[in-house]
Amino acid sequence: MSETTHTRARSAELFEEAKRRFPGGVNSPVRAFGSVGGTPLFVDRGEGPHIWDADGQRYIDFCCSWGPLILGHAHPVVQDRILRAVKDGTSFGTPTRLENELGGMILDHHPYAERIRFVSSGTEAAMSAIRLARGVTGKNKVLKDSRDGKGTSRMAVQLLKGSPRLLVLQGRSGESRDSRGGSSFRGGRGRARIVDEGPELVDGASRISPDLAESRW
Repeated sequence: MSETTHTRARSAELFEEAKRRFPGGVNSPVRAFGSVGGTPLFVDRGEGPHIWDADGQRYIDFCCSWGPLILGHAHPVVQDRILRAVKDGTSFGTPTRLENELGGMILDHHPYAERIRFVSSGTEAAMSAIRLARGVTGKNKVLKDSRDGKGTSRMAVQLLKGSPRLLVLQGRSGESRDSRGGSSFRGGRGRARIVDEGPELVDGASRISPDLAESRW
């Protein structure tokens, strides 16, 4: 069995070029490979369950564009519908009939949902959900599991008065990402901290609130 040499030489070249054009070389933080190391994979094409990178190497795509590609890449039926739709126009900044049809299909298959809203990213979805929940309940605390991504927006909406607090779940028992101390409470599987939102808050804790006593949850 011959030994296969894996390279990302072309991806590395493209990444260096991208860093001259985009902050961090990417247009979404999750693509930067910062938490896993190495050079981000630059993809040239996809077909079915596979993608090919800029160096011509094939991979099984377990990401599938973060969910939408349930039929894989370049499925012929999907391609046909896209080509038929684009003949009537590429994009519109107004409501369309097809939005109604798609929304109706989703609601018909999810009877527990009353209404839905289409958004462009997970960041927008999480931000909208938090804003809706706070507006309906009148509460200003949010429970966020820090082991999972919630996008890059502020976790509390600044349009509402006051300085909302963010309840951040820090992971397994005993773990904490903030070395400045502060009040916390912990249980068998995690530790949580109440943090005050300040102007410098970026998807996490910037200032630890000093007024919460330790308790069980």
